[in-house]
Amino acid sequence: MNQKNCDDRISIKDALPRLYASVAQTLRRDRPELLEQLESLYLVDRCKCGMDGCVSFTCESADARFAPINSRRPLSYPLDDIHGWYSVSEDGVLAGFEILDDYEDEYVSSRLADSGLGFNFRSSATKVEKRHENLDKNGSARTFEAESATETEKQSTNSVYMTAGSTQHLIDYRLKVQGYEPKEIAEFAEAAMASTARPEATIIRGAQYPSLVSVAVRDLVTQRVCEVRMPLNKVGGGFEARSLVPEDPLARGVRNGRALTP
Repeated sequence: MNQKNCDDRISIKDALPRLYASVAQTLRRDRPELLEQLESLYLVDRCKCGMDGCVSFTCESADARFAPINSRRPLSYPLDDIHGWYSVSEDGVLAGFEILDDYEDEYVSSRLADSGLGFNFRSSATKVEKRHENLDKNGSARTFEAESATETEKQSTNSVYMTAGSTQHLIDYRLKVQGYEPKEIAEFAEAAMASTARPEATIIRGAQYPSLVSVAVRDLVTQRVCEVRMPLNKVGGGFEARSLVPEDPLARGVRNGRALTP
């Protein structure tokens, strides 16, 4: 983990001015009460899952009022002009940014590297983990099993896979950083793969990003209700599941062009 020391910490505003301006615009419309926090955020670490396109990173506030508390279990809200989310904890702290696809010019990745948060890319294409085709007769997702990339290409388009990179992303970001438990991640996957889940396509800068979205799921620790979004990427004969994102149900209003009403 290439975390920044307090003495050489870099603000998001200085490190990522383009992204900062976009996030500020989003918060000004959807969550204006978070703008003050955005101004004081500095970079802490980045996700090193090796999944193609992932430039997720964590941050902390220089303002003591928003002092970090480990494992905040935040919910996520969509960003506007990049395929990702900002995370907000139950106590209203802006906790990080999960970004699965960088800008076309790889702006976020290069700026993070310039800020000392670069890393050697670890390819996730050699092995993937396959979720069995379709669902069982009760609509539940079945278990994962390892399978080679060449074998997955032979599967039907109804197959959904977890690659090594996307699995590592969940471990590094959802478990280690955000404090969710492995059992909960398995439950998130089942909810997103259940027959009650709905397919969606999010359009950002003219590109379509498909996903499956679950019905309401309750967080047994905080008692908050979320919807689990499983972003997908078309690969070979099926779809790669890139993450499992616990979204605030109000986030659906943002995707439909309506502002949030906390």
